[in-house]
Amino acid sequence: MGFVSPRGIARRAAYAAAAAMTLIGIPFSVTKLTPTGPSTGTPIVEFRTSSGAAGISTGTTVLYVDEPGNLVASGSLTTQANKNCSLVITTSSGTIICGTGTPFVQADTDARYVLEQGDTMSGALLMSGGTVDVQASPVIFPLIASGTSLATGAILQSFDMPFGGKFLWMHCTVDNPATDGLTEIDIKVAGTSITSTNITIDALEPDSDSAATAPVIDIANNSFSQGDQLLFSTPTVGGGTLVANGLNCRGVVRRTNVSLTQP
Repeated sequence: MGFVSPRGIARRAAYAAAAAMTLIGIPFSVTKLTPTGPSTGTPIVEFRTSSGAAGISTGTTVLYVDEPGNLVASGSLTTQANKNCSLVITTSSGTIICGTGTPFVQADTDARYVLEQGDTMSGALLMSGGTVDVQASPVIFPLIASGTSLATGAILQSFDMPFGGKFLWMHCTVDNPATDGLTEIDIKVAGTSITSTNITIDALEPDSDSAATAPVIDIANNSFSQGDQLLFSTPTVGGGTLVANGLNCRGVVRRTNVSLTQP
């Protein structure tokens, strides 16, 4: 298929007799040409938009290059050299060619990938190498046996952590609360407290949930590595007629850097 330019209209007047041309300004229209002469189809119109984009139109289909240089088509774009391609790719020079291999279909991606905002996945999910952070899980630390009184300033227990993670929440209970004063529990990882406000249990209260001052996890120091020592102590112990006795703590941790390659 050929197109008649403004310069060629005079030379091909016989083929472009139906052409309408505006000499002042850019728009003009010409009849589509075939090897045997003008066709009886829809005339092709060259135009330029107010933003500077130039293109051609057949009345129902518009093809043009916009200001940033993108090729825009309102209808189907057919390339004669690349028919029946199941996969279309571009070369390093930008040429469109038929690719090889099998492209993804939606059923494949839906069955193997999970959306960030949440999704339901079917089929097996295979991972190799790397690490992930896993869902938070509870941990329990038995510290002082029931009936054994707590002592001020005592080092209670130490635990070697079997995995790495972060403390998200901690809570402690006593079997029998003190009748006067509060009991304070400090938790350290490698010598540094994981709380900016320690856990406290008020007088006559069995646990820290109802404490007047809630504990605060220090997010700058709540991480621990595999093998780190977790140390519990009681800087202050409530007294009165009955000293607090029996102590257990539990918390919520999120395991981090869990290896995807297990031995």
